[in-house]
Amino acid sequence: GQYAVSSGNSSRLAVEFTSDEVNSLSGFAAYYTYTSQSTGWGLPWNAGSTPALVPSSPITRPRDCPAFTELYDATGVISDGSGRNELYVSDGSSCSWVINPGYAPVRLAFSRLDVERGFDYVRVYNGPYAFSSA
Repeated sequence: GQYAVSSGNSSRLAVEFTSDEVNSLSGFAAYYTYTSQSTGWGLPWNAGSTPALVPSSPITRPRDCPAFTELYDATGVISDGSGRNELYVSDGSSCSWVINPGYAPVRLAFSRLDVERGFDYVRVYNGPYAFSSA
């Protein structure tokens, strides 16, 4: 699958989702965890396995899309809020998260990434800010 890992001294990733006001596709969903030195994945994943991306509660974005949310859990799910067979609401949403579980480094794996090319995007930054290295 597609994934991003924080590097260097950073134990944080910043993620930004932006959509325009035109077309809607199926959006994105990603699972994050800290990375262990021995397996490359933090708990609850086993080495060589692919995580099941099932949120613990329904995600209701982008209708209540967070302008900014900092996440401190060791593992979790972020999403534009659409379900697997639904379209996200393309209402000019702009959501951002800083993933900061306190463990280094952090790994982010995408289970779904389908946004309008050239107009909507998900950007991942190595560090807590949008101006950190992408």
